[in-house]
Amino acid sequence: MSAIDRDRGVTIRTHPAGFRVFMYKDLPGVYLDENGNETKPAIANVAGFDTELLSKQRSMKEKMDKARAEIEEEYALKEADLKNLADADSDGLVAKSEGRGKWAIYDGEQRVTKNDMTKAEAEKLLKEMTDSEDEDG
Repeated sequence: MSAIDRDRGVTIRTHPAGFRVFMYKDLPGVYLDENGNETKPAIANVAGFDTELLSKQRSMKEKMDKARAEIEEEYALKEADLKNLADADSDGLVAKSEGRGKWAIYDGEQRVTKNDMTKAEAEKLLKEMTDSEDEDG
């Protein structure tokens, strides 16, 4: 019984010594033996994998995954800021300096934005929040 999940999308090459080397398509440049243990690229190369190209693809995928995670985190924080702002009473909202050019929106003593922003960004957001409240009300 193999430890490789074949339904996941896997490339299989046979080494001249008769054993198989596996690589999941979503993990380029990561080579596995029949038991799911990582195998050295030199062995995968002899089995027929283009290890140089796949190494570059692996590096690119890792960088893309890191960038995607950072972007998702940034947007999650912004979404939380907007929810906090929507829940806050716009009459009590103020932009306050956090020092060193960083600003945030507060509702009384409670900070409602998680991301630091410039003074211009904070003032613009505060104006948008108070103007939209006036237009809706």
